[in-house]
Amino acid sequence: MEYLFKKETETVIGMLYDVFNTLGWGYREKYYERAIVEEVQSKNIACSRQVRKKIMYKNKLIGYNYADLLIFDKILLELKVGTRLIKKDFDQLNEYLRENNIQIGLLVLFSPAGVVVRRLANVKH
Repeated sequence: MEYLFKKETETVIGMLYDVFNTLGWGYREKYYERAIVEEVQSKNIACSRQVRKKIMYKNKLIGYNYADLLIFDKILLELKVGTRLIKKDFDQLNEYLRENNIQIGLLVLFSPAGVVVRRLANVKH
C-alpha cells in the first residue's frame, strides 16, 4: 500500500533530520520552526507558518487555532520539544487537520534522543 503524499512526506522528514543534525537538542520550538522554514525555502518548497483558523461559536468569533507549519500546501506540521509525545499532542494535530481540511499531518518531537515523527491521516477528509 502506498502512502498519500509519500514523496513529499519523505522530503519533509529528511529536512527535519537535517535541522536536528545541524542544531542538535536543547532549543525552543520557535527556533526549530525557523530552521525548518529556512530549509524549506532553500529548496523552493511552498511553506506557510502559523496557519490560523478561526474558531466560531454561534456565528461569533471566539478565538483562533494556530498550526505550526503547512508544507507543500498539503502537509501540516505540529512541532513539539521535550522527551515524549502525549495523547493531547495527537489530539491537537487531529483537530488542526479537521479544521483546515488537510489530509496529512506530521507530529514532530525534537527530543534529547533525536527527532521523532508520527504521521497522522485525516480520516474524515
